Amino acid sequence: MKCLFLFKVLIYLSVVSIVLGDDYCNKKLCSGQLHVACKNPGKFSFFCPRDRTSVALSADDKETILDSHNSFRNIIASGSIGSFCSAGRMATMQWSTELENLAKLNVLQCKMNTDACRNTLEFSKVGQNLALQQQTGTFMATTTALIKSIQSWFYEYRQTNQTTVDKCCGKNLLDYEHFLQMVNDRATHIGCAISRYSDSSKNVLIACNYASGNAYRHKIYKCGKTASECFSGTNPRYKALCNVNELIDANQMY
Repeated sequence: MKCLFLFKVLIYLSVVSIVLGDDYCNKKLCSGQLHVACKNPGKFSFFCPRDRTSVALSADDKETILDSHNSFRNIIASGSIGSFCSAGRMATMQWSTELENLAKLNVLQCKMNTDACRNTLEFSKVGQNLALQQQTGTFMATTTALIKSIQSWFYEYRQTNQTTVDKCCGKNLLDYEHFLQMVNDRATHIGCAISRYSDSSKNVLIACNYASGNAYRHKIYKCGKTASECFSGTNPRYKALCNVNELIDANQMY
């Protein structure tokens, strides 16, 4: 009985360790930087307003995020915007629950603040986009906030050109970094989260984590004939993107 009791205790401690995310405290995961999930209790910041709340994303919300991203990626990959080359092998984004859960920790801060590190064992160079939608009276509807944010990120392409795609990143990066993140061809997965809170405005804070982030002096995506390097074929819905079964290494840099 004593051995059985000890065995149950060990199992319990193992489960607690996983829930608390002890693996995220591994220094190798973040090259010494603090991981957003390391010893994070998963609670709203003490500085958040009293009405702060997390927004549970519905299946439709997630589809809105995926479709908006993949539609804009499809435009770039097809070469439809003249100042940018077409992409030979751009991934179709899929949903990642782990990236979503890490994004939830970001929005618990109730402020626009990029995480120092949000890497995972699967994705070693995770990127991030943040947005804050504000209005008076009532909170902006979730779908509206998502679409407005993603559109604003994409339309930053007007502030940059192919040069920053070929070798990230140039001057005034803050003006177009969200766009570069959206069209990273190795960003196979995405996970987002939302919180709401009031101050002088009604705020909707959005955080999206991407399987592959912008890397200084590296390409955002490789130029090539549209989808010509997709070994598994193209996505029937987003014809300039690779099929979802395409094996793309999100951790590769070039």
